[in-house]
Amino acid sequence: MRTPDDSPMLTDPTQRPNEPVTTGLNSGPGAGREALGGMDPRVAETQKMKKWLPILQPMINDPETPESVKLLFKYVQGS
Repeated sequence: MRTPDDSPMLTDPTQRPNEPVTTGLNSGPGAGREALGGMDPRVAETQKMKKWLPILQPMINDPETPESVKLLFKYVQGS
């Protein structure tokens, strides 16, 4: 079983000393988004979320639901 102590800490030495921390971003040193291999994990995750839309619909119609949740629902619905 994993515990939180198994996770690296921000103060730990890097496990990739020859790679800039900005690798994968479109700014800063290091390779840009092309370093990610063209795969955008958000697309797959959004598709997986679609199956939950019917269950979430009543919450979206509730006036107490935060606007941020409603926006996420609309985003997933439109993708």
